[in-house]
Amino acid sequence: MSVKCEDYDHVTVVALTGELTVDNVEDFRRAVDERLTRKVRFFVVDLERTTFLDSKWLELLVWLQEQCDENLGQMRLCKPDDTCRKILNVTRLDNRFDIFSDVTEAVKSMR
Repeated sequence: MSVKCEDYDHVTVVALTGELTVDNVEDFRRAVDERLTRKVRFFVVDLERTTFLDSKWLELLVWLQEQCDENLGQMRLCKPDDTCRKILNVTRLDNRFDIFSDVTEAVKSMR
């Protein structure tokens, strides 16, 4: 699993790669905490190269959305593959998150 963050104006895009399990949450948490400390309020989580999300990662995504909401920001998910989309659907989190098929459109939606 890898975490890559890129800042576009006031939005941070967090690209995640691989299987997201309880064993690899700390890199994501550190990267997001660092940006929240810098008062970043807008995040796009790019799931294009993610093949699995476990319950801990679902909790983290809910946590990030709550952090954004508390700071008058927004969080978007982008490009979940079929497996991740099914997990979001089964847990009904697809109704909680705004999900986009393109990173650029997700970023533009927060301007």
